[in-house]
Amino acid sequence: MIKCPYCGSSDFYKNGHSHNGSQQYLCKSCHKSFSLHSFNKPKLFSFIYPRCPVCGKSMQIYKIRRGFIRFRCRTCKTKININRFIPPETISSSISSFSSHVHPYFVFLAIYLYFKRNLSFRAIADALPTRVSHVSIYKWVIKFGSLLLTFCSASSLSADESIILFKDRKYYIWLLVNWNTLKIVAWHFSRYRDYSNAIKLLKQIKEHPQVITTDGLPVYKQAIEELFGSGIHQRVKLGHNNAVESRYSLLKDFIRAKRGFKKFSNIPKYINGWVYIHNLFKDLGGDKYAIIQSLFSSIMQS
Repeated sequence: MIKCPYCGSSDFYKNGHSHNGSQQYLCKSCHKSFSLHSFNKPKLFSFIYPRCPVCGKSMQIYKIRRGFIRFRCRTCKTKININRFIPPETISSSISSFSSHVHPYFVFLAIYLYFKRNLSFRAIADALPTRVSHVSIYKWVIKFGSLLLTFCSASSLSADESIILFKDRKYYIWLLVNWNTLKIVAWHFSRYRDYSNAIKLLKQIKEHPQVITTDGLPVYKQAIEELFGSGIHQRVKLGHNNAVESRYSLLKDFIRAKRGFKKFSNIPKYINGWVYIHNLFKDLGGDKYAIIQSLFSSIMQS
């Protein structure tokens, strides 16, 4: 029995034909027009179509591309892209603060590929199954590195500093690493390797540590005793502080793949983003999809 698809009423009458010749009906109860052809037509895709992130109304398919489907709001004409191979239930299809025309999944995938797989901006733009400029990927990476990202805490720490060069001038990257999990607890970037910068690194520790292992640089012992008292500092020979030195090896691989840094003000942003992705990789066992989901949650909360 034919019923109105809007209200379920069987009280309706014929109301002409559409432009393609299908019979139109008009419901006497809700006064809405419908056709049997349109409501019996199967959906092109199995997932639930998104609702407009601006007005909340239903959206319709506007264009179908190789890697994504573009939906358009029936009311306010807002457009969003949905990946054809990633159901929108996994990651919300709301307009991202990073991009208004690229699905958030591709934004966070680009960030992951840049920091963990050491790909260039152009290589990532070529690899993504959606059309995006390498300049847009650069802006996503810089915006991600500018966020106030939170790091873990630990009781057994290892601290060290390493030199990087920028336009033939020496700068220092300081790292605090959890000795057991090899996750980075804190970092600091400075021009000089002195007591004041050691203090800035150690002040980022959230809980009182049991032991902090360093090499023979005297400023570590002075800073640790100033902040946490005596009996915590443990000194090892140069080259034997393996927990933190292995992290520097990974970080310098990242810097080497980028052929150094081009803009001085972006250096802390690159380090911040790299450290956060490194910790996520350790936490989630290298699961790319879990890392991207975690990135989405972190960014939406920041």
